[in-house]
Amino acid sequence: MLPVDFSDCQAPCDRNLRDCELISCRLRRVEPLCRLPGSALQQLAMCGFYEDLEKGVTLFRAGEQGRYWYAVLGGQLEVRYHAADTKDGKSRKKPLFLLKMGDNKNQ
Repeated sequence: MLPVDFSDCQAPCDRNLRDCELISCRLRRVEPLCRLPGSALQQLAMCGFYEDLEKGVTLFRAGEQGRYWYAVLGGQLEVRYHAADTKDGKSRKKPLFLLKMGDNKNQ
């Protein structure tokens, strides 16, 4: 499946009906979102935010209460666990898994 460009989308508070229809059409081209009913895609189109993130950005930390749902529309997302090393007390980043477009992982 080809990448879908959402970079020109308005913020939710600035969207009109035409914007939402355009975003819904783009969401239909994303696996596995294409399986959702049209009403769910409309809700995502009305309320969702698009973020183009730089490599290395932390989305959330272990123990934080989840406030957002993320979908990987392109590229990949590495989930890491920061663990303290008992020998020197320094934090180590341990990869848990890698998510790519269309992957689904519940942890």
